[in-house]
Amino acid sequence: MTDSVAQKIPKKQQQIVTTAEELFFRHGIKRITIQEICEKAGVSKMTFYKYFPDKITLAKYIWHTRMEEAFAQFDELDALDIPFQEKFQRIFEFSETLASKMNTEFVKDFIALDLDHLDQNRLMQRAVQMFINAQQRGEIRPGIRPEFLLAMHDKSHELAHDEELLKLYPNYAAFYQEIFDFFCYGILSRPPARP
Repeated sequence: MTDSVAQKIPKKQQQIVTTAEELFFRHGIKRITIQEICEKAGVSKMTFYKYFPDKITLAKYIWHTRMEEAFAQFDELDALDIPFQEKFQRIFEFSETLASKMNTEFVKDFIALDLDHLDQNRLMQRAVQMFINAQQRGEIRPGIRPEFLLAMHDKSHELAHDEELLKLYPNYAAFYQEIFDFFCYGILSRPPARP
């Protein structure tokens, strides 16, 4: 969680959120109890319930907070006067950093939550607009359709449900890297540069 977001909520609530995020990312949501969160955060259960009725509400709060951070970073990045390739690389680095903190149990638990996907859809719409702008500047292939990009995103989300596929990777970050590489570069090796 960024410092600016952390400064906007009470200190005890921040302790709960930071601790829960760390525990959820490391062990998954189902495995962690409210008692464990409270003990590690150094707060009472009464304090926990002052801010959150249950751990699922807390997990959703963490999700929405992370999405708001992503929107802010995305807007800052989109405003930069740099080539699209560099913007795309920075988006990937942000996503990879976040994904590297998550174990497979967290991802499975998170996917199973009944989340409002409006935030994710808003972020994807912003990403599509960035692609359209890059197409207009001639920085990416002109024939690719934004709808295809959204469909590919949805399919990659479906792949995150495939437990047999996930077993092939040491962690979710490695799986995410594979999706990113496939999305950006396809399956063919680039031909050697001609002299």
